[in-house]
Amino acid sequence: MIRHALLPVTTAIILVACKPPAHQGVNLNHGAGIYFEKCATCHGPDGTPTTPTYPPLRESEWLRVHAAPLIAIVLDGATGNFEVGGKTYRGVMPAWRDVLDDAQIAAVLSFIRTEFGDGASPVSAGDVAALRERTKDRRKFWTQEELRAFAAQPPH
Repeated sequence: MIRHALLPVTTAIILVACKPPAHQGVNLNHGAGIYFEKCATCHGPDGTPTTPTYPPLRESEWLRVHAAPLIAIVLDGATGNFEVGGKTYRGVMPAWRDVLDDAQIAAVLSFIRTEFGDGASPVSAGDVAALRERTKDRRKFWTQEELRAFAAQPPH
């Protein structure tokens, strides 16, 4: 009898514990799903790629600056040499501007920054929308030099 009486309480505790984490309105579980679907093939399931072509995300200095350069990379892609953790990588990051909406980009970048960037702050859909508008006429991949200059600018 006591076992059956505890069932609703146990179920309620499990449901509360399974609630997707949200940080500033961003669902990190949704971001994780996007990451594993679209990013993990190149950047590795744990943020560490298995091939030397693509840069690691885990503990990357790019995750610790304000989010604008990361948003720009996801929107318009990147190409050329990229230095991460003292090593140079040469690969091509595809553009996702026409594939992912603002909320999806915010979710995946928030997941990446939280999971691999030592708890860097989440990204909001508003941040993505603002940068999408600001760079709406851009039709080429970003280079490391452009992104470093972009990172040095204060976020708008």
